[in-house]
Amino acid sequence: MAARCGLCRGSVDDQTAICRRCGADLGLVWQAKSTANALVTSAIGTLAQGDLDKARHLTSQAALYHNDFFIRHLNSFLNHS
Repeated sequence: MAARCGLCRGSVDDQTAICRRCGADLGLVWQAKSTANALVTSAIGTLAQGDLDKARHLTSQAALYHNDFFIRHLNSFLNHS
């Protein structure tokens, strides 16, 4: 399934991250989401090792890159633990 442009909902070329309809370059958006995902993965691993403070920090950093539903709720869970 092809990715969709957040501006016009057109299909985005997976190789160039450029919308075929409006020409928007979504490369930085994809990079930010990728960085957020890597930080969340690290936070979950850190939490599994028992370091709650570091997991909180990593999740807060992830939210700066991409504050989606999962990250918001993970952040809330960690801050109330």
